[in-house]
Amino acid sequence: MKHTMTYLLWFLLLGLAIGCQTTADRSPWASASTIPVGTKLHLQKPLVVPARDNQVFIQQNREKYDTYYPFCYFELRGITDEARTINPDTFTISRVYRDETEFVQSQPIRVASLLHISGAVGGGGARLIVQTTVMDLHSDKQPSVRRLVCAGGFALEYYATPPTMEEITKILQGIAQLKTSD
Repeated sequence: MKHTMTYLLWFLLLGLAIGCQTTADRSPWASASTIPVGTKLHLQKPLVVPARDNQVFIQQNREKYDTYYPFCYFELRGITDEARTINPDTFTISRVYRDETEFVQSQPIRVASLLHISGAVGGGGARLIVQTTVMDLHSDKQPSVRRLVCAGGFALEYYATPPTMEEITKILQGIAQLKTSD
């Protein structure tokens, strides 16, 4: 009887441990869509980069920019005291790579108004991750345009994913278009 209870206890603990595992799939970097070097980016509308900044953000179908949803931004070299315009042009993508940035939210995330999700580092809050696809851009007419960065949106570490080609296309819709061949 004593051995039966021991085996039963181990069986229950094993079942509990297996039951705590999640089946959610965090997309591996290698399987995510890639954009080939040499792809052309056709910017169809002028974009204004604010003074004292070097980025202009794009996010389709959102009234207000929201970092928790996929977004892209164009980045210029340097910062000036005046607003600058990125004019319609065709850019060549000279390099593509993936990146990941971690942020620690200073306030815990409130879930269903009852639970708090806090980070393990000094109670500093939740670790939020943004995975990006970075495309270095080249244009003889506009050498100050450095890159286009597209992000999958900020998420808790396990759920962070890079943007898909479908998401990037939707974000850029009506503003820019990617073409792998002319």
